[in-house]
Amino acid sequence: MPRKSKETLFDLMFDLLSRGPLWLPFLLAAIVYGISKALAPSSLLHFPAYWFSFLLAFSGIVITIQRFARRRLLDAQSSLESIRQLSWSDFERLVGEAYRRQGYQVEERGGSGADGGVDLVLRRSGEKVFVQCKRWRNRTVGVSVVRELYGAMAAEGATAGIVATVGRYTADAMEFARGKHLTLVDGEALLALVRSGQGSAASASPVTTAAEALATNTAACPACGAEMVRRTARRGANAGGEFWGCSQYPRCRGTRNGGEQAG
Repeated sequence: MPRKSKETLFDLMFDLLSRGPLWLPFLLAAIVYGISKALAPSSLLHFPAYWFSFLLAFSGIVITIQRFARRRLLDAQSSLESIRQLSWSDFERLVGEAYRRQGYQVEERGGSGADGGVDLVLRRSGEKVFVQCKRWRNRTVGVSVVRELYGAMAAEGATAGIVATVGRYTADAMEFARGKHLTLVDGEALLALVRSGQGSAASASPVTTAAEALATNTAACPACGAEMVRRTARRGANAGGEFWGCSQYPRCRGTRNGGEQAG
């Protein structure tokens, strides 16, 4: 979804405040109000400070309402099918909230339209991760989408990139992502990410490990979200073939086919 071409000072302030804790706008509003009362020599000078305090507090109320709406959106998802029924804008909000619960600060890039380049920017511990969201119900995500995100990463200095979809990826897309600090999150991995965050608020979970596997481009377990490792089948019809097995085996027996790629 493309970013708005023009941003006001209020837009920039709101964007910065929305990345921080919910109490921040209210604290800043109280500080501005207190300083103006203590230092302003004339009541005429109080008005600008009061107005700015009001804007900060109002921003805090709006951000709080938005944050709770996103939490409800994530907690309401019960299956991959329910995620597929979301609008493209709600899908982006869902992905953002899922990563917010993994401890990331999330910037939602505004604009209009159901497609585009970077939809979310995640920040944590010096990381700057670009996310592109594709709510394509009946299409696989091709290499052009992954290449577009990789170009944006290079142009703006992102440390890693994530493509999130409710569907699958083509073999070309998976091959291009290999070794490039790109993670391809398919529908099953996305559902695992969402489930890991339900009932918690940015707490540590197995999917945090999967999200941090950006640098190595490893796969996420569709059952529990933990990192997966390559294994070789020793028996059965697929003996000798490679597959992805959950690193939490035998506690979790989640698997993927050997040809599948990260996320």
